[in-house]
Amino acid sequence: MRGGAANPVRLRYTKLGKIRWISHRDVARALERAFRIARLPLAFSEGFSPRPRVSFGLALSTGYESEAEYVDLVLAEAVDLDALASRLNGGLPEGIDVVGAVALADRAPALQEAVTAVEWQVDVVHHPFTDFATQCNFGVAQVKTPWVLSLDADYELSDDLVTELRSLAPSEGTAGYRASFVYRIYGRPLRGTLYPARTVLYLKDQASYRNEGHGHRVSVCGPVLPLAGRIYHDDRKPLARWFASQQRYARLEAEHLLKLDRAALGRTDWIRLAAWPAPVAVLFYTLLVKGCVLDGWPGWFYALQRALAESLIALEIIDRRLTRAAMIPSHSGRH
Repeated sequence: MRGGAANPVRLRYTKLGKIRWISHRDVARALERAFRIARLPLAFSEGFSPRPRVSFGLALSTGYESEAEYVDLVLAEAVDLDALASRLNGGLPEGIDVVGAVALADRAPALQEAVTAVEWQVDVVHHPFTDFATQCNFGVAQVKTPWVLSLDADYELSDDLVTELRSLAPSEGTAGYRASFVYRIYGRPLRGTLYPARTVLYLKDQASYRNEGHGHRVSVCGPVLPLAGRIYHDDRKPLARWFASQQRYARLEAEHLLKLDRAALGRTDWIRLAAWPAPVAVLFYTLLVKGCVLDGWPGWFYALQRALAESLIALEIIDRRLTRAAMIPSHSGRH
């Protein structure tokens, strides 16, 4: 509709719950769809490509909730503002609710100019660090939703995975979902990685973490299904920091391997316990089998990192064996 008297209106709406994971543009589309469903008499701009006179406020970052988001629109004719909220909410998804509507004076300041302050509510929960599993279990206990999405700081969700998560409809009995990874070196994706698929989405009440070597792993009671979308693992820590952390990781990983039940060991664990074959094997496996030799210097960087990490673990295992052997009294020599 074009022409007619201008009736500027400001709407206040919420963005709460699961809907916080959609982008600002998706919120705008949802509101524009609700305007069409409610048959609002929107005023349009002039010119060859008229557009509805709708103006959104500051974009709320994806993942954040808000009780006070705003949008301005110009109507070609007056409507009942008291009934406008209920009229629009019937066409909006759960979590987005119009909670107020007021008429604006003609030539009122635009939203970008009118918003002079933003109030944030941040809950800080402190828990003394003991180990990774304990820390993760404490964190999961703070989650208020049935499902938990667990991500490390160096994970980046692919667009395909974001789309997949938005449309995910878990069947009854499904307890979790695991994702595969694409490893990046300084932003460049590699053809292959030794990083295993990981359960990243799971039911809170069906999951618990346990320590495993230098890391930690979540155990989920129930079926865990694969996700088609990938996660980019982009670890950009400085090389000096990487060396420092690997020395500590190697000590913990060696202790873990030496404590494993020999009867339950897999082929990979046997190779690592043999110590010397692991660094050589992982170098050639990463370069040739995983194809990192075709990735240029980033591929060599990753392969050498993995070989060095396995070398440190091998040294820790050999050191423990030599130390233990030195403590056993020798019975050789003259009497």
